[in-house]
Amino acid sequence: MRPLYETQANLSVEQKIADRLRLRANCSMIKLPIRYHLDYAVERDKRIIGFAEIKTTKYQVETHIGYGGFKMSFAKWCHAEQMSRLSKLPFILLVGFPDAVRYIQTKEFDHDGLVWWGRADRADSQDMEPAIVLDLSRFKEL
Repeated sequence: MRPLYETQANLSVEQKIADRLRLRANCSMIKLPIRYHLDYAVERDKRIIGFAEIKTTKYQVETHIGYGGFKMSFAKWCHAEQMSRLSKLPFILLVGFPDAVRYIQTKEFDHDGLVWWGRADRADSQDMEPAIVLDLSRFKEL
């Protein structure tokens, strides 16, 4: 079994971002069980209206632009596409940058390329994987 690197501090920041969407979209954010691979079901009037994943990064938006875009696990992207396609509901990717919270809402799962990417600082070979690249121009400010 792989270790979970998510800390209480990570969850706290994630919750703050979820609360921002909740207030802006007048919805509820329901934490999904880990087996769903995504963070939240988005609910309004007792009906699920979408699914959301929340990411945080210590690098500012301009830094990600310099890196060629925001990167996300290809496996996670595939899970998001499957849940969106089968439910006919949108997927929302929210990213907490130090200088902004930005998001993409989509039912279309095009991207700007695939790269080999991940963390090399934990000596965990499972941290490196294919990742999609999303140009920052696709994101809107939350």
